Amino acid sequence: MVRPKKQRIVDIEPEVSDFKPTGIPLSSLDEVNITIDELESLRLIYLENLNQTESARKMMIHQSTFQRISQQAIEKITNALINGKAIKIGGGNYTTPAEQKTVHGQGKGKHGFGGPSGTCICPDCGYEQSHQKGIPCNQVKCPECSKLMIRNE
Repeated sequence: MVRPKKQRIVDIEPEVSDFKPTGIPLSSLDEVNITIDELESLRLIYLENLNQTESARKMMIHQSTFQRISQQAIEKITNALINGKAIKIGGGNYTTPAEQKTVHGQGKGKHGFGGPSGTCICPDCGYEQSHQKGIPCNQVKCPECSKLMIRNE
């Protein structure tokens, strides 16, 4: 029996989830999917300037697991850049510090984003709807005007 994958802790929720070469319709491009935890590994290494051991500790995973997911992310991004593919960011086996605190009975906390509850709001027309766990507000289109929504803290 295979051991279930351990959830990775991520401190970010990306504001942009799709990247593509200019001048080519998205519908005609192949896509490369980068998971949220893969993106977090790159953020910790290249933006926070942490080493693999510190980064793995921050994500609460083993260093070898961290090395593997960061290598996967680099390979996927390289594939997209060299071969002119779109990059889609989303999914993965992760949780947030706020969700971790709630799960462990320590109440809610904020570490860069709002956790599983709250509302999404359209910055253009003001339409509000309940946040759906696991789906970042910035990936939800407003049903009224089709603009991307934002998190209402």
